[in-house]
Amino acid sequence: MADEHSHVSGGGRASRLSRVLAPGHPWLRCLVNMYRPHLVTRNVAGLVRVPVPRTKKLAIWTVPQARLFLESARRDDDPLYGGYVLMLILGLRRGELLGLGWDDIDLESGEAHIAWQLQRFKGELRRRPTKTLSSEAPLPLPDICTRALAQRKVTETRSRLAAGEAWMGSGLVLTTGYGTPIDPRNFQRFFQARATKAEVPAIPVHATRRMRVPARCPGRPPAGCHDNSSAQQGRGDDGHLHPGVLGLDQGGA
Repeated sequence: MADEHSHVSGGGRASRLSRVLAPGHPWLRCLVNMYRPHLVTRNVAGLVRVPVPRTKKLAIWTVPQARLFLESARRDDDPLYGGYVLMLILGLRRGELLGLGWDDIDLESGEAHIAWQLQRFKGELRRRPTKTLSSEAPLPLPDICTRALAQRKVTETRSRLAAGEAWMGSGLVLTTGYGTPIDPRNFQRFFQARATKAEVPAIPVHATRRMRVPARCPGRPPAGCHDNSSAQQGRGDDGHLHPGVLGLDQGGA
């Protein structure tokens, strides 16, 4: 019968072998230490080929998938629909979106000032200034964003009336049903649950900033993008996702 270690096949054995042959594994350290005082005549550890782990490619959405996601949220009157629109259209980070206050938005001039971010710090949710001054530059709000924000105000009013005396206004655009800030980890869960309901890949929130779509508009650069045609498709210099490529009825947003 062949030695089970003479042939490695399948993810399970390969995974175990990778752990055993890791550079810092005690077995390899032991062999190296034995070689140094000449307890063994040959450093067999030097003959080991350590497997190089493959990095998992981050999944990103296509334009039709982004459209399905937003259509699903709008159809179900999802209270976070306005936030999803801002995230996809403006390329906001999760902390920036959750830290956005109503006083940062001017619906009349159609601008949003991204100056704050919501983060968990020492077990508490804190609204802190953004890391870079460039983040504070006002972003123009396309019609789909202003309409989604107007709808968000209606949703907030309903939540405030339903909560009654339990309402705790935070001044933030996106809140819980009681007006308190949304924990970033909960937002990630809400986002992925909506993606599952929309039957699109449940990607991480930050992956929405890496979308590639066939259109252009001026804006903030999304993460990992460079100023060239292959990297800046569908988002402009400030990371906007052009509303037209989504094919949504802006009048109904």
